Amino acid sequence: MKKLLILTTFLSACLAGDVRDVYRAGASEIINSDFYIGVFTVACLAFTTAFITIGRRKFHAPGVVKRGRQITFLEKIKCDYVQPSRTVGNLFERLDIAFAALHKKAAANNNKIVFCYGDYPKLFEADFENTAELLFTTLDFVLKVSQNAVIKLGARPITNEKYRFFICINQNLNERKQSILRVLDGKKANIDYAKLALVPRFFDALSTKLKFENAPKSAKFYFDVNMKPMGVRPRYQIKNSKNPKIVVCEEDIVAFATLDKQLRSMGAQTIPKSSLALEHALSPVFIPNAVFINGKILRKMRSDDLAALVCAKREKNFCLIVLSDNAADDEYFSFVSREKCCYMLRQPYVIDELCAILNKTNAEKNGLIDNRSTLINGEFF
Repeated sequence: MKKLLILTTFLSACLAGDVRDVYRAGASEIINSDFYIGVFTVACLAFTTAFITIGRRKFHAPGVVKRGRQITFLEKIKCDYVQPSRTVGNLFERLDIAFAALHKKAAANNNKIVFCYGDYPKLFEADFENTAELLFTTLDFVLKVSQNAVIKLGARPITNEKYRFFICINQNLNERKQSILRVLDGKKANIDYAKLALVPRFFDALSTKLKFENAPKSAKFYFDVNMKPMGVRPRYQIKNSKNPKIVVCEEDIVAFATLDKQLRSMGAQTIPKSSLALEHALSPVFIPNAVFINGKILRKMRSDDLAALVCAKREKNFCLIVLSDNAADDEYFSFVSREKCCYMLRQPYVIDELCAILNKTNAEKNGLIDNRSTLINGEFF
């Protein structure tokens, strides 16, 4: 705009100078030439002023921010802090809302999320909204930078009213370590870390900070939040069944250990993880109440082995639960979906869903419900 003003003023001066020369040449014939030159100059200046005013209105219309100091992406995010909001609620219910979305997102890079939570309370007075946002925003970043990984998600108490949430990855993040630490300190980074750059806005509201540790074969994110327990520890049990026998066919040690611990807490007897687990299910001597099998194992089974599993299920009348690592594995449930008493349990899940499936199997065997109904993630259809 300044350049425009200078240019216009220069042109006006040039025009005025040319007119002055003409009038001087004919001074003997024209009277009061200076008066006309002055009028011409004033008119040019008035035109220049009007042009500048219109230009300003055009380029600075309502709703358009005037040009100033350039703001970086991370600086914008740092200004958007959230407010604390403590309420009383069920931790599992708050987490389970997002688990279905995480199951789908994990499929992009063939990741697997396993939720681990021990014998701790479920009811708390806490800032659930900001805690969940911080947790799942971090998980979004982890799912993006990890491939074919097993991600262990969980929480455990470190004091009576403080819990630590953690995200453990069975892969290291050596190449990203320095950039991750810079972002968590509020420093600039490239667009690949946009998701992680959102987490600092939750620190003040939760009085915490997300920390990162990197090891040769693993990586870990964790943060501590204040959570006041408001109820007793829940007790889960399999109804109408005493010490049920359950076979678990799961190749991943983290997923198996988590499921095994959950089943034993309900009083179930589990077959130790080994290559013989599936043989126990097929053995004519051993009669299990339920068989958990990972969808990827179903996919790798030969057609005759799959037929033998279905035949054993019909003869022994056990329940078959297919474990799906992510949304890409959901299709493997179709191998057995036409059979009665077959269900799919999607990772990650809460123990409430697991207990609901096992209680439904007993009710189905006892004829208390229609055995053609299905249950997915704790819901009947």
